[in-house]
Amino acid sequence: MAKANSKNRHIGVEYCNGLHKLERQFRQLQPGKRRRMRKKYSKPIVKEFFEWIENSSFYGKNALATVADYTLRRKTEL
Repeated sequence: MAKANSKNRHIGVEYCNGLHKLERQFRQLQPGKRRRMRKKYSKPIVKEFFEWIENSSFYGKNALATVADYTLRRKTEL
C-alpha cells in the first residue's frame, strides 16, 4: 500500500503542474485550437494521472487520501 508520504504528494503535484503549464501555453489560442492542443497534450497526462490514482492505495483520512477519493468521484467531470 502506498502511504500518503512526501513522494506521493510530489507525484500528484507534478501532474497538476504539468497541466497548468500547458494551460498557460494554450491561453492565447483560439478555442478550437486550444481544444485540439488539450486533446493532444493534456489528455495523455490526465489519463496517466487517473491511472496513477487508481493504482495507488491511499488510505486513512489524511489529505492525500481525501483528495484522491474526491478526484476519482469526479473523474467524468474532469
